[in-house]
Amino acid sequence: MSDREQLLELLGLLCNGALPAEQATELRARLMADTEARLLYLDYVDVHCRLVESARREASSEALDALQGSTADGIDVDEAINTLDGPRSGARAERRKRVLPIVATAATAAAVVFGVGLYGGWGLLGVDRGEQSPARSSSDANNRVSAGPSVGAQNLYVAQFTNLTPDVVWGESAKTQEFLLRVRRGDRVEIDKGLVQIDYYSGAKLILHGPCVFVPTGESSGRLESGRLTGNVSVGDFLLTTPTARVIDLGTEFGVSVNGIEETNVCVFDGEVKVESALCGEARDEGLMLTEGMAARVARQGNVAPLSGFSVEGFKRSLPGRSSSEAPDDGVVSLVELMASAHDGSTRLAGVIAPDTGDSDRHPWLRTDGPGYSLASGYRRTDWHPYVDGVFIPTESGRQTIVDSAGGVADLPASTGRTWGPIWSRKKIGGKAAVSSQHDYWGTDTLEVVARRLGDCRTGMIGIHSNVGVTFDLGALRDRLSGSPESFQTAVCNLDNSRTRLPEWSAGYRLTADVRIFVDGELRKSVIDFARSSGDLAVEVALSASDRFLTVVCTDASDQDRDLPTGLDAYDHVVLIDPVLRLAD
Repeated sequence: MSDREQLLELLGLLCNGALPAEQATELRARLMADTEARLLYLDYVDVHCRLVESARREASSEALDALQGSTADGIDVDEAINTLDGPRSGARAERRKRVLPIVATAATAAAVVFGVGLYGGWGLLGVDRGEQSPARSSSDANNRVSAGPSVGAQNLYVAQFTNLTPDVVWGESAKTQEFLLRVRRGDRVEIDKGLVQIDYYSGAKLILHGPCVFVPTGESSGRLESGRLTGNVSVGDFLLTTPTARVIDLGTEFGVSVNGIEETNVCVFDGEVKVESALCGEARDEGLMLTEGMAARVARQGNVAPLSGFSVEGFKRSLPGRSSSEAPDDGVVSLVELMASAHDGSTRLAGVIAPDTGDSDRHPWLRTDGPGYSLASGYRRTDWHPYVDGVFIPTESGRQTIVDSAGGVADLPASTGRTWGPIWSRKKIGGKAAVSSQHDYWGTDTLEVVARRLGDCRTGMIGIHSNVGVTFDLGALRDRLSGSPESFQTAVCNLDNSRTRLPEWSAGYRLTADVRIFVDGELRKSVIDFARSSGDLAVEVALSASDRFLTVVCTDASDQDRDLPTGLDAYDHVVLIDPVLRLAD
């Protein structure tokens, strides 16, 4: 038996849940020492993730359809899963019977043999690919009230759409696009026309050229089904597959195209890539190493050959866009853009921050440890962000709440000490990308009204469901701009939809929220006890050149002095409409 056959046998035992402990040790050693073995294992992980994604999509779709009549501000995941145990018929039932046992076997084998989360990819084997792990250190976890989403229990977003050209026409996959433009492994991205940039959280940046079909398959991997793309992966170690080829990036800028007969062309603009056949077995071509200016073709039969005189004119290597550090011509800076900024100062289409960790939120709306709730965990610095200083969830008492990294303290009213979902920003863009038909993401049945209100904005919105606060670093902004903010302007609006959804229930409650604006811990403006019927409420706060931190806090308006029921944070869907900083001349 050849080495490859032995490895395949071990992987087969792993996937069947029958790998003995001593052979698990042998497999781990093989994968640590052999690049070819690791690539083969990645194929197995890829297949496994697709099976999980297929099963979970079916489960999620049916569960959510069954629970559309739920009256809670969220969905009980256990209850949702239980609804799937009812009778099934036809092809869907048979497909589920085939898929779920395979998923369960692979999950059990991975968890028992390697003792880590299901979606770790290389992390299943303890192999460091230089990717960011969603798991947090034990010391950090001890400082948090809520442990947050279970990494091994559901899909994590692996990337986000960050830029596009005005002429983009989305394919059928646009109907399932997530509102904050995040992308999970297994999501099928179809572009009929135009250019779309997708940024992986691991660092890879890809530009998809329409017409194109692309599927993210992991934290640092993807599959180009058809069309073309360009990639920029400064950290290296990105795996791109096509129907005929495997392109292994070693830290470079490259272009890949797949034509109608599934031939794959690869060119390198900078750095180095390895190109090899996607065929398995002895017929697999050993492949070629390509450096700057080189190109290769992988034929449908699997043979890899160098290309001379290959034209790269059709590959776009960048998209037009303005850095958030560039001074605007009209003297106004959008906080939507600031919050959607990346660490390099470039602006994105959407920004999203988990209020209990300060991380860029990579979790879907439904979570296994609760229906979207996060609990107070203190002031959370966002050192990765160029303009956001930090975020926080006020405690139940609200007293002596730290609101900025300089130790600014504010006394807030009593609240539930929890919030729902992330803090987010979303630019207004045209076309289907402005609306998602997914069931929800920020509270029960809010998506339609939020998306509609976004369409009425000039630039975009920031979402701050109570109880939550976000602090912007005005000092960092001054360092990058040739001007100092002289005022903060926005309109606050409560997009509460309870009367539409639950008119009889909502009639017995006062479903309102409060918004307070602090500058360096000093209260400058309050908008108190406002409901959806209040409409858009204008807010303006004067700023001086010495002001450092601007904090916006939303609470659930459960102030006992106003004889309001405590602990009612439902339907506080507060948004900041077109929030801006106006710069001094």
